[in-house]
Amino acid sequence: MFTGRYSHSVAMTFPLMGKSPIGMDTKIPLLPEILKQKHGYKTSLIGKWHLGHAKKSYSPVNRGFDEFFGLNGAAFDHFKKTSSGLDGECIDLHRGLKQLKEKDVNITEHSTDTFMVEAEKQVNSYHLTATPETPLFLTVSLPAIHDPLSAYISDYAAGTECGGLSAFRRRITCGMIKHVERRMEQFVDSLKSKNMWDNSIFVLTSDNGGNPYVGGFNYPFKSVKSTAFEGGIRSPAFIKLPGQKTLGERFDGISGIWDFMPTLLAVVDGDNEKNELNSNNSSEDRTIENKKSDPKNYDGINLAPYLTKIRPSSEIANRGMFMNYDIFMNVSIYRKGDYKLILGSPGPPVIFEEPTSSVFHNVNYPHLFGFILKDNIMEYLTDLYTTYINPSPPFALIFLGY
Repeated sequence: MFTGRYSHSVAMTFPLMGKSPIGMDTKIPLLPEILKQKHGYKTSLIGKWHLGHAKKSYSPVNRGFDEFFGLNGAAFDHFKKTSSGLDGECIDLHRGLKQLKEKDVNITEHSTDTFMVEAEKQVNSYHLTATPETPLFLTVSLPAIHDPLSAYISDYAAGTECGGLSAFRRRITCGMIKHVERRMEQFVDSLKSKNMWDNSIFVLTSDNGGNPYVGGFNYPFKSVKSTAFEGGIRSPAFIKLPGQKTLGERFDGISGIWDFMPTLLAVVDGDNEKNELNSNNSSEDRTIENKKSDPKNYDGINLAPYLTKIRPSSEIANRGMFMNYDIFMNVSIYRKGDYKLILGSPGPPVIFEEPTSSVFHNVNYPHLFGFILKDNIMEYLTDLYTTYINPSPPFALIFLGY
């Protein structure tokens, strides 16, 4: 999202774990850096970073953000704000480069409230001093609804919209989603009350599909997070542009999160009509070193012409995209229109016992081998056959267990 490039184009195909010594290459320009340096934006990140923290140079405040309040890692306890690792538990809540102490953390407040309250404070502060010369770029990256699952009981108790679900984990997940929706609605209402909504670009998206073992449900799409199927990689999203009056319209093209950066920069530049479709898919040098030298050498495209209906979104319905190229997880995905080519393993060989548990099948870990009798025995045999013929690397189990 911050680079406008495929994950393999920036050598970040796998989520950073624990004390990972690597981070996003500092030579690759990020969206907040360009907005700040070229357009004079005030920039702020609230919530999840997860692009490296082993060096100060990887920190958000050294990658274009004036302010940072959030977590460096993948996830944390939504109330205690702690993450667990081999060395025990630690608070993963930071303001700038400073790690907050236990006494500074409100353990009765859910992380969604913690970060949305901060977002509202920053918007209120900005509103008092805002000028046309200093626009605001605010990223709110909520760790909810990522596991570990936790929500206010009032959001999933009996009698609520979520309380009627039969599976306990789905009730909690539903409660987390409803709370995010409620806080987001309040935030939008706040922007409208300050007359900031009409002139704002608003993007809402997620990063991947859900996992049933933590309450995820991707129907009607196949499979789950960490797989190459639509249930693993398709997420709901919407973009609202400045002055846009009609909302709730359907986008019929195919797009990816790598399209956001070129789209946002085009709108900021006032260049809604220009779109160089597949400008990066020519015979030019597509190496990482070449990409570092040219900040506009994107894999994504400017979606603004299609969002504003200057051009029909169906024009990019058959667009080709490399959705993943990961030698670590042994999977490559290329989609063009309704067709998808998957090379390697489509994902960890997992069979879920609806709705809460999972059984891992991997020939490298025979002690974990087990099976669940399914209504459709052929579906089970197909899963089992895939495991033996094309097993995922053994570290897939470690990844899913993280």
